Amino acid sequence: MLRLILGLVLLTLIGSFLGVVHPLGDSLAVFRGQIALAALMLASGMAVFGRDNVGRAGVVLALAGGLTVWPFYVLPVSGAKSLSSATASTTDSHLVYQKNLSFRMPHTRLIEQDIRASGAELVTLQEVDADNEALLRGLADRFPSQAICPFSRRVGAVAALSQWPRTKEQTICGNGLAAIQVEGPAGPVWLVSIHLHWPYPHGQARQVERIMPILDDLKGAVVVGGDFNMVPYASAPRRMRRATGTRPMPALRSSFPAFAPLVPLPIDHVFAGDVVDFQLRPLLGSDHAGVLAKVGLSRN
Repeated sequence: MLRLILGLVLLTLIGSFLGVVHPLGDSLAVFRGQIALAALMLASGMAVFGRDNVGRAGVVLALAGGLTVWPFYVLPVSGAKSLSSATASTTDSHLVYQKNLSFRMPHTRLIEQDIRASGAELVTLQEVDADNEALLRGLADRFPSQAICPFSRRVGAVAALSQWPRTKEQTICGNGLAAIQVEGPAGPVWLVSIHLHWPYPHGQARQVERIMPILDDLKGAVVVGGDFNMVPYASAPRRMRRATGTRPMPALRSSFPAFAPLVPLPIDHVFAGDVVDFQLRPLLGSDHAGVLAKVGLSRN
């Protein structure tokens, strides 16, 4: 019986790597660390107390799966660099503020203050509804280049804001995507805000298929911020990074604390040519933490 249970847990763990085959794999990837830990505990018990070769093999597989996730929760958020001294690989670095505002937010005053105090030059927002859309008007003096695209009647729109002037390119609206091209210090930059549905059996996989052609067509430097409702190592975010020539944040931190600490959910991300460093910002009335990331820009 224990062998059967271990086999099922290990099959689930293997399935968490197969999101490219079926979207259920991405849903399992959200819990890969917990699945690997359960497999490791069960397999270790079998190996130690039962002297079971199946248990020993299970330990190896569980460690192999878990080590793709566990270390990134303890790694420093700046990798080998620090927020104050980092120099991006492309010679310039900029601050991006990412935030799911939450359609239940009572007011946006605190978030507006935090965005202004952060020094961010680029901002990506989700769940912009009729109530919290006032935030965009309040920030217009600081971020005159703005794009807002409808997404869900229930939770609101997606938006991208920048201090930098717009280019002649038109705003691109997709299914949960807003993209605006601005003229950065070193040239044009596409700023993309994304809000994905919950994963399988919900509509995330279908939504990603609709978004991918838009991302494939973006030329030049790209910065992506969003509430992906998905961990960065799953197949859907990896496909998006390949399409835009971007990299993930250098460590994992839970940005949606509703189920922490048992189920940490790092689902709010900033992708760029180089993400040098990042820090989580307070909830400030939302159910998602903000992300302030220091990024370097490069052309894909």
